[in-house]
Amino acid sequence: MKTFGRIFSFVIIGAFLLLAYACKKDKQVQGGAALVNIKSVEVSYTEASSNNNSANAKSVLPGLSEQVKEVTFNQDYNLIVSLKPKTQELKAQGSTRGSSVINPMEQGVRYRVLVFNTDNSYVDQKEFIVGQEASTTGFELEPGTYRFVAYSFNNSTAIPEVAQSPLDGLSLSNIPTSSALLYMNREVTVQGGENLLGLVLKHRFSKITLTMEAASELGTISALKASITAEPTVNMALKDGALTHPNTPSPLMFNFPTLNLATVTSTSTLISNAETAQLELKILEIGLNGGPIRTNLANITDLVIRPGVQYQLRLSLQSTGISVGGKIWAKGNLAYVNGIYFNRSSPEETGFDYHATDYWNYASAENPVVPAMNVPWEYFEDLDSHFPKIPAIFQDPCQLVAGGQWHMPKLADFAALGYFKVINSAGVEGAFDGVQPNGEKTGHAYIYFDGTDQSTGAAGQLRFYKTGRLHYFIVNNVSVLDHDHIFNEHDALYMAIDGTQGVKPANATWQVHMPMIVEEHTGGDKDMLYYRLNDPYFSRDDRVPIRCVRDLPATR
Repeated sequence: MKTFGRIFSFVIIGAFLLLAYACKKDKQVQGGAALVNIKSVEVSYTEASSNNNSANAKSVLPGLSEQVKEVTFNQDYNLIVSLKPKTQELKAQGSTRGSSVINPMEQGVRYRVLVFNTDNSYVDQKEFIVGQEASTTGFELEPGTYRFVAYSFNNSTAIPEVAQSPLDGLSLSNIPTSSALLYMNREVTVQGGENLLGLVLKHRFSKITLTMEAASELGTISALKASITAEPTVNMALKDGALTHPNTPSPLMFNFPTLNLATVTSTSTLISNAETAQLELKILEIGLNGGPIRTNLANITDLVIRPGVQYQLRLSLQSTGISVGGKIWAKGNLAYVNGIYFNRSSPEETGFDYHATDYWNYASAENPVVPAMNVPWEYFEDLDSHFPKIPAIFQDPCQLVAGGQWHMPKLADFAALGYFKVINSAGVEGAFDGVQPNGEKTGHAYIYFDGTDQSTGAAGQLRFYKTGRLHYFIVNNVSVLDHDHIFNEHDALYMAIDGTQGVKPANATWQVHMPMIVEEHTGGDKDMLYYRLNDPYFSRDDRVPIRCVRDLPATR
């Protein structure tokens, strides 16, 4: 009897536990209903194209590739403006999926999730806190397909409920752009039982950081005020996240917490603007080295900033050039980026591994003119039959630099520089040794001519580094296999607009000779034209850098 009693007790206890479990389970998901709990919450910024130098760069949406402008700052300085999505920095911080860069939402941030039927009729809504989702009961739904809409202001402030109305008419009004706005709209099919839902909310505002740098000879930036046009508030439709802008755009000031440096950087600023808006950047005040503050110096217009993208806006304040030989010479080589022609800020910015697009064909037949002209032939022989002939007059790309004051140098301009001097790779006078600098500031040989820095009036050096030349056929204006087809890698070669002088008449339709300085020369008794005609293999399909010049200002 005792044994039977114990067995009976176990049966009663087991039945009670089974009943309790069944009741608990029935309380969670009754009648085969679906319980939707939040599994994870992440946020994303739109990622820019990572290959904007390709032949397909023209297909990249405006605002998702680098925008470069050069404007006249004043009589002494030019301002190079570069607006670039922060793609690489974002990749380093988070994982990438498709066209977005993903990061977890921070702990303690509140977000609201709404559920609608597929006909957009209202079902339910709840507020959650990142890291505390278990304290909020999930959504109890019938199995089927629903539309989940989520939004957040990326802070810990409670988010009020919205009207229990159809999705089509729901919106958020007067959202200040001083804080973030994140949004998600996703259709989800749920099954009976527990369903775990992962959310990825996308930023709807842009984030921009402004960095301004002065060339080394200009000293430090002691005062700086800048603004960009932006909308103070927006409305957002919950149906699709579309933003409307009820107010007139107004200037938004950048905050620079630290000044008196050669490079100053603002705190990140959130802005919102219409998808097709072209924004205006204003430099309101700038002072150098504690000197007088200049006001209302420059307006940069037509900047395209797309919603949900992080940007680095970089302003480079550069002196205009070095005066020597009766001309003002640019300090760096001519560059072409996304349709913008500008002079590099320093002569060290050259080399095969630095900017291959800074190497130009002579007398390019492309319109608009670009560095790499389409070349259907691999070798200079027979270029006259396979290649457009050198015209008597051709487009000068230097004249396309902002302001229209620059032009390509003539052979006489190179001759007027006089004899060059050489600083070797050890930093002392010696032979033209070593390799290309590829942007490195020290440890590379260069030739130089003594002149006057136009920004300060002080003595300055016009420098030329090793460039080499590139030679290969070009398709769709994109060079291929440059490293397999390089010539004179250790020489310095530059282009003159009248480089056909001295060419044999039989070769005049395709051959051109460049000013050059050969490897290991010590300088002091030769100019840049001494070796020009010594290389019989120069031809029009070679690509070399261009150093632009402009006329000295008229004296009063």
